[in-house]
Amino acid sequence: MVGDTKYLRAIRPQRLGIGTRSNASRQCSISTVQFHVNQIETHLRELYENNFWDTRLAEANNLSRILSAHAVNCVLGESANDPKTLIEVTDGNGDGGIDAIGIDPVAKIVVLVQSKWRQDGTGSMDLGGVLKFLDGARTFFGMKTDSGLANASEKMRGMAMEVMSSPGAKVILVTATTASAELSDAARKPIETLLGEVNDVTVTDPIASHVHLSQGTLFDSISAEKSLEDLNIDFSKKLELVPKMVDNLVDHFVNIFPPNTYPATLFKNQTKVAELLAPS
Repeated sequence: MVGDTKYLRAIRPQRLGIGTRSNASRQCSISTVQFHVNQIETHLRELYENNFWDTRLAEANNLSRILSAHAVNCVLGESANDPKTLIEVTDGNGDGGIDAIGIDPVAKIVVLVQSKWRQDGTGSMDLGGVLKFLDGARTFFGMKTDSGLANASEKMRGMAMEVMSSPGAKVILVTATTASAELSDAARKPIETLLGEVNDVTVTDPIASHVHLSQGTLFDSISAEKSLEDLNIDFSKKLELVPKMVDNLVDHFVNIFPPNTYPATLFKNQTKVAELLAPS
């Protein structure tokens, strides 16, 4: 289940070209990549800076933290806003490679995230970071003797234990980075190995899966969110015009038909007509 995209519509970003491409073409690609990273940063700061920014840490560390929080929200979707859902950023010393955790106790889904902020937007997630993340995941699955979910709160650990002891529980491993390239084969292979170990007793309904969020997917996700916001604002403005439209309709009707040709109570309550026309 490596690269499972049923939770997100993944768009593979084009790799930066090298070799026969001109310097001007390479410079254009680099500029575009930097533009994408800047857009992602602005959006994530607006969403998560108040809750997950730690002034004691360097900017790059904080950007990685809010990226991990966004990755959880992307994968969980609407359930991320459910009061029952628990989300924590666990990045820091001794985090075991797990930078954020999200649990939807209703759907019985646990999300474990490893995030890497790449300011220049080039390259891919490094193998060392992936291996550290998989070590943390193995601890979570009980394949190692260490205590699981380092840096997580007691509430988070308790919820994780409760969900994972329930039939039908699922775990989604997420690698998220602002680097433009997809995971290398060297990084994908150990992920496939771990998924094979966890899912060895089931074929049709695997326990664990993996989602990779690269720069292209992240940029696509924020673009979709912005489009939805614009649509909601536009719809609200149109909705405000409904009472005026009803008034104009009534005036037009009265101008065409004399008052004595229709019941006097027909348009007595124009507000009610507006409510009936407004979508539920």
